[in-house]
Amino acid sequence: MGPDHPVRVTADGDIRFLPVTAPSKRDPNEIIEVYVTEEEHEALLSVTIFFDWHLDVIKAAEVTEDGMMFKGKRSLIDDLAGWAANEANHVTRSGKSRRRAGLLNDACDAIEDALR
Repeated sequence: MGPDHPVRVTADGDIRFLPVTAPSKRDPNEIIEVYVTEEEHEALLSVTIFFDWHLDVIKAAEVTEDGMMFKGKRSLIDDLAGWAANEANHVTRSGKSRRRAGLLNDACDAIEDALR
């Protein structure tokens, strides 16, 4: 991995190398893999405004060396990203839990990175 390899920095300051894939034609049926930490995964599972089909994708996550990976059609992951961002914004504005807000924001960043 060279200096131009894309990375993401988590709320804890961990550096995550992002998968490099060929440019997408934005096919809504393309399968997208999303990599998150175990804590980000738990934060996503706590989102109460997700539909069942969002939760099914998140619950089906597989354990990887770097945390958790869930996958789904681009259209579903894109929709999930919007709901997750909504929850992250709500938690941030309410000031309820900075830790949870940070984890949700990091998870949203990971989802958005996967959709690029």
